[in-house]
Amino acid sequence: MVLEAARLREALKRMVPQPTDYVSFDGARVWTSGVVEVEARVGEERLPPVALPRRFFLDLLEAAEGEVRLTLEEQRLRLEAGGFQAELLTADPFPQPLLEQVEDPAFRVGEGFLEVLKNAFPLGKRLTSHQGKVLVEAEEGKVRVVATDGYRLHLHTLEAEVFQEGAYLLPVQAEGALRALEGALTFHRAWGGKALVAVAENGRAGFPLAEGGFPSYRNALPSAPPLGEVRVERKALLQALKRALAVAYPENHSVRLRADGEGVRVEAMGESLLPLSEEVLTGKGQGEVVVNGRYLVDALEEVRKEEVRVLLYPGPGVPLVEVRDEGFYGLIAGLRPPKDAGGEG
Repeated sequence: MVLEAARLREALKRMVPQPTDYVSFDGARVWTSGVVEVEARVGEERLPPVALPRRFFLDLLEAAEGEVRLTLEEQRLRLEAGGFQAELLTADPFPQPLLEQVEDPAFRVGEGFLEVLKNAFPLGKRLTSHQGKVLVEAEEGKVRVVATDGYRLHLHTLEAEVFQEGAYLLPVQAEGALRALEGALTFHRAWGGKALVAVAENGRAGFPLAEGGFPSYRNALPSAPPLGEVRVERKALLQALKRALAVAYPENHSVRLRADGEGVRVEAMGESLLPLSEEVLTGKGQGEVVVNGRYLVDALEEVRKEEVRVLLYPGPGVPLVEVRDEGFYGLIAGLRPPKDAGGEG
């Protein structure tokens, strides 16, 4: 059998390493099994399935260019590329108990869904109070991806073809499993609705769903009118925030935004919430807020509009900062008064 070395290499690199770091291989697919199951397509011809040490297999392929010839002889896989030859001892292949129990499709999403999850998981992994790190809600014509760490909330809404409405709690292991896939995805239920299997053009990934619920994020959404608003060019605000963060108090990255009709001031704040620097941008609005500048930068990097609106709301204990764009909604808790300046925001 002959395979493209680059395609096989890429599939092995994307596999989720197991404790033994072995992968199963049958010529047409390479897969792993365990808490999550990941399968990548690498060719058309099939060999009897075997298990191989992933790292050693990958090391042998690193120097190969173009095509490699693979031959299975008894308990050895022979690899030939150019004038190079090597053999790997094989073991019994892994079963695929999850991928073999795929049920009806739940929803289908475009390739932008993976990019949204890539941004959502780093935020969700900071949520230590729940096993579910990212919530995916499938409703008619759309899916909503929700991530929060208790101080900030990011919502992404994407168009989708929904076959079964539902809410799906993704555990931290789902991030590594989905990393192996590309393009549009169709998600199927599995294990009687206790797991999801994502099917892409280049492979499949299955993982159990998390238990234990998810924060009631809708209760955090502002219900009162905003107290203030800041309108400013997004790129200019991002650059000013990054400059302010270089000197802001590092425990909470505190930055103050102030709009007073004569521009928008961006101030780096010290430990006692006293300004350490000031930069004035062209902008409009009225109001001020002290916020974790890193959190605000993260939200602004999800926005695509040239001009951004930062809305300021009253909160139960601290003000709330809202940023939104088509398909994206971000909400950040402002920092506490000076006597609690060392706390998170």
